[in-house]
Amino acid sequence: KGRKPSIDAGEVLRLSREEKLGPTAIAQRLGIGRASVYRLLGKPAPKNTGKHANADQG
Repeated sequence: KGRKPSIDAGEVLRLSREEKLGPTAIAQRLGIGRASVYRLLGKPAPKNTGKHANADQG
């Protein structure tokens, strides 16, 4: 039930394993979000620790 997946999980895994691409490069190549790549790879997304990580708080 539900809609057809719009992301080819096999392609994400292939790019990761065979072409040794990281999640950001995979997302850019396939035109999808990094969170989707992390979800398909089964890896937790890194926490946002950049200089603007807490910009919306305060």
